[in-house]
Amino acid sequence: MLFLDSSIIQILGPETIEIQSNGPSLYEILIPEGYLLKSIVTLLLITLVLAAWKAPNRVKEIGLLSLAFGFLWTVVGLIFHANHLEEGREFPAVNVVWAGWRSWLRPVVYSIIVYIVSLIIRIISNVSNRSVRRWVKGFGLLALALGLLWIPLGLIRTTNLMEVWGDARPSVIYMGVKQSLIPFACSLIVYIITLIIRIAIKPRKQTSN
Repeated sequence: MLFLDSSIIQILGPETIEIQSNGPSLYEILIPEGYLLKSIVTLLLITLVLAAWKAPNRVKEIGLLSLAFGFLWTVVGLIFHANHLEEGREFPAVNVVWAGWRSWLRPVVYSIIVYIVSLIIRIISNVSNRSVRRWVKGFGLLALALGLLWIPLGLIRTTNLMEVWGDARPSVIYMGVKQSLIPFACSLIVYIITLIIRIAIKPRKQTSN
């Protein structure tokens, strides 16, 4: 038996050769690792930079589109991952389970970062605008997005630890979830404060020419 890269070439006879591929399929390369989504979000990031220069009124929609793509990808991926584990006859090792979860959480991190970039662009574009309510709204959304970003980052860190330790006790899982949600809870408090400030500040009256 001769090993060559990711394929196995087995010589069965003088005229018979059987080739078995053990390498990852195109689906396994593009989907679970998130390369397809990363390519889409990268295109959205390039479009976002161009829009900031040519069409600033499209920055908001591009950032939200990136965010929606990331969450859709992660949710659908976790559903497929759960179905795969459910259909399996034998429960896989703990490190395999958490490695699968981590591979589906990574793409959404990239999409949230692109959304944060869109928020920063919107805040900078409003520097010349004297509306305090818009500034407060921008910083509130930025705080909320940063807290949202910490959730997948914290869960990825937790899955890394559980994969290395091989420990899947509920106390370890709940500790990781708690550490992931605390920053998001703080960002929600900041966002609520910004909403209260926006309610308290009267909107500027538009003067008619």
